[in-house]
Formats: sequence, C-alpha cells, structure tokens
Amino acid sequence: MRGFGTETDANDDHFGSGLSFVDKIVNWIRALLPKDGFARGVTMVAGGTTVGQLITVLVSPVLTRLYSPEEFGLLAVYNSVLSVAATVVALRYEYAIPLADDDEKAGNLVVLALFIVLVNTSGSALLVFSFGADAASWANVSGLASYLWLIPLGILGDGVYQVLNYRVTRAKEFSGIGYTRISRKAGQAGTQVAGGFAGIGAIGLIGGLVVGRFAGIVALARRARLRLRHVDVRECLQQAKEWYRFPLYTAWGSLINVFGSKAPPILLSRFFVPDIAGYFSLTLRVLSL
Repeated sequence: MRGFGTETDANDDHFGSGLSFVDKIVNWIRALLPKDGFARGVTMVAGGTTVGQLITVLVSPVLTRLYSPEEFGLLAVYNSVLSVAATVVALRYEYAIPLADDDEKAGNLVVLALFIVLVNTSGSALLVFSFGADAASWANVSGLASYLWLIPLGILGDGVYQVLNYRVTRAKEFSGIGYTRISRKAGQAGTQVAGGFAGIGAIGLIGGLVVGRFAGIVALARRARLRLRHVDVRECLQQAKEWYRFPLYTAWGSLINVFGSKAPPILLSRFFVPDIAGYFSLTLRVLSL
C-alpha cells in the first residue's frame, strides 16, 4: 500500500487473488476516495474505522452463540481493566508527537513514549502477579485469575500501537491508519470466532482482544519513518520536560473519563454476577456502534 497522496498504477489489480481479505477491503475503499490529499486521508481513516465497526457488528451474532454470558462478563471485566490502564500507559506523551517542531524531536518523543510504555507495562505485570488473584476474587471473577497474565500483554500492545499511530499521523500516512483499524478488528474477530469453535472458553474472547491490540503494529512501524540515529537520551529528557503538561493534566483527565465509562462492568460483576456484566457489555456494544 502507498501513502494517501500517491497515485496508483492504472494497471494494478486492486482485487487480485494474491491479496489478503484486509488488503482487498482497503483497496476497495481507496478506489472510492476523493483525489484531494487531505479529504482522501480523512476518508481513509473514517472508512477504516467504519469497516472495522462493521466487522464487529457482523461477528457479534456468531460470538453470542459460541460463548456464554459469563464468558462475556469475564471479557468485559478484562477489557475494563485494560482500557483504563492503556489510557495512560504512555502518560499521554504520544499526543505531543504530531506537535513537535521537527522530525528529530518527534523521533525522540517516540522513543521516550515507548520507554514509558515498557516501564508501565512492567509495573502492571508486577501488580497483576502480586495482587491480581485477590482483585479477581473481589470482583467476583475468579475465572479470570488464570488469564491475568494477558493484562500486561494487552497494555503493551495498546501502548505501542498508540505511540506509532501518532507518529504515522505526523507523517500523514493516513492509509496506514485506515489499514490497521481494519486489521485490528479482523484479527480480534477471527481469533474469537476460532476460539469459540475450538471450545476453549473465555480465553478465546480475551485472546482475541489481545491479538487485536497487536494487529497492525508492524504495518504502522513501517510507515513511522523512525530515524533512530537521531535519538539522544538528553534530547528525550528535554522533550519530556517541554511537554510535561500532557502527563500532568491530560493524563489525569483521560484516566477519570475512561474510568467512568469502564467501571460499570467491574461493579456489576462485583455486586451481582459476571453474567450481568456480560449482558451489559453486549448491550453497550450495540448502543456504542
């Protein structure tokens, strides 16, 4: 795939048999895009998001027949914890990447944000392995205890994706963002359906969510145009100081906002049963779409 502003060869077979399912969808969207660069980029991102949501809609009736409400409840609790933690995993320094004065400073911000992601992921792993079982018991989801190791893994995938996403946004490679919006949903849905047919239980739903978090990272990394030779520790620290308002103000606001929307499944499971959290999450999914 090329950037959003390039012309494609008229002889290219956009629907060739050698393309993957996701590639065919992306190329179909690109064929409908306007020629103007900015409008083309916006449409590509919106189109990728729309197709990703469509995949979620189409696969939902299948998943409800393959998994029980209790298993959806475990997924809802896991997703709530993951969403809250992933919101601030890079301390919102990724927001500063498109705003940096030049690509060299942006590259140092990327490295800084990825380092923070690794540190926070390690800290989350320590918390999960130290207090995860007790937290799962408190939330009335003891069945989730066996899958707690997937929480740090999901946080890592989400954090890396967010950082690279903002670097690709700076590079105006909007086609790459649209592509990953589809590949994330397709990877998640495919894994969850496969897990359901295999009868592996809640791990199929949760594993699919994790796969979706990692899907598209390689594609974004290729478009990020990182120049590691410009990375300098002192410059990374300087960028951290220059953009300190993001972790100081934006991170807290984002954390409170996402906690307000993601806390209900945890509380419903705690005061009722995981089945109720599962029904709630399924209903919320339809309303959100």
